[in-house]
Amino acid sequence: MCPAEGKTCNKCGRRNHFAKMCRSRVTLTDAVRHKPMPNTTNNRIATSKQRQQKVDTVEHESSSEESVFIDTLQSNTSEDRDEKEWLVDLTIEEEKVINFKLDTGAHCNVISSSVLKSLKNVRMKRSRMHLITYSGHKIQPVGQCLLLCEYQSRYYTLTFQVIEGTSKPLLGLTACTALGLIKRVDVVDSELQAKVQEKYKDVFTGLGCLHGKVSLKVKPGSTPVVHPPRKVPIALQKDVKDELKRMEEIGVIERVTEPTEWVSSMVTVIKPDRKRVRICLDPKDLNEALERAHYPMKTIEEIVTKLPQAKVFSTLDANCGYWQLELDTDSSKLCTFNTPMGRYRYKRLPFGVNAAPEIFQRCMTELFDDLTGVEVIMDDILVWGSNEQEHDMRLEQVLQRCRDKKLKLNLDKCKFKVDEVPYIGHILTSDGVKPDLRR
Repeated sequence: MCPAEGKTCNKCGRRNHFAKMCRSRVTLTDAVRHKPMPNTTNNRIATSKQRQQKVDTVEHESSSEESVFIDTLQSNTSEDRDEKEWLVDLTIEEEKVINFKLDTGAHCNVISSSVLKSLKNVRMKRSRMHLITYSGHKIQPVGQCLLLCEYQSRYYTLTFQVIEGTSKPLLGLTACTALGLIKRVDVVDSELQAKVQEKYKDVFTGLGCLHGKVSLKVKPGSTPVVHPPRKVPIALQKDVKDELKRMEEIGVIERVTEPTEWVSSMVTVIKPDRKRVRICLDPKDLNEALERAHYPMKTIEEIVTKLPQAKVFSTLDANCGYWQLELDTDSSKLCTFNTPMGRYRYKRLPFGVNAAPEIFQRCMTELFDDLTGVEVIMDDILVWGSNEQEHDMRLEQVLQRCRDKKLKLNLDKCKFKVDEVPYIGHILTSDGVKPDLRR
């Protein structure tokens, strides 16, 4: 008798063969993802998946038995732990919100049978895993299942080990990373960073405004163009209104009621974190009419040749770079744009204007050109030293210059006093430069 007779394939879900001998091109995950959906609940899931156009699969499948470690501890008193930052709500199968504990020590995802019973039309299959807890206690799952999980409007197909009882559902390390719930940090805040944050707190707060005003010049004989407002999807209208209000409050834009010769369109971009939209200018016609300064832009190759003795690095990021340059009145009127909520004009240099990179690079170069051990490409500032003492002295000079000139920095994007740092698509190290494989 064939040893595979009566067995279920872990790859395609069909019977009478093992996964390693499977010839099917359709995996079990694909089969579940595209399975028929006869009822209303599943039809809603299908519609949502089509709307998102992407479902990420994060799973742990195995064709042989194996032991999986679950590094979790439970306490009977809330005083012994602070779980507030380590819990997350996921919408499961688009029918129920379930609260999960993030367990970065776990090698798989775990859900209890009592929770699973509250979900409809979920198929469970045999599990070949053995779970081992922190204390060494072994748990035999009653099965495993695939669940469609929604987090921040993204859909993920996750594999869960099902156990008896009413234990708290767990998300393991792989799922936590895939959903963006945790992030590996290779550099821990140093004593220098704490000192910098305290001494230069004002430098890392708010939106700066450098001295002087930017003037945009239009070529003689250019014909002004007025674009009508573009429609904004209903789902984004509130976010667009909120962002326009925020930009108006911080002095980046202001409402326009008087006639203007040039009116560009507005472009709405959803930011990766989906917490806010980005309002951009689409100055296609204006760009063709603008005169450009053609200021030379620095390259990473030019900078690398200046770093033969560099051993310690810091990188600083100018907060909302272009917006720290103020436009004169005539240039501001050129940067008028149309929205369904009315017309606005930029009071600060907007992203999208073809002359903006050269203007900003010139201002940043002039700002730090007299400081040794400082290089600038656009809004990325590099500070280096041949030793810690030299580096700290140069960093202090840069931060003081930022304070004096009212240049504001984004603390979340700054790195302080490291021996290896990513910079403009490369990795700068104490041993030299190498390509950044993440780019």
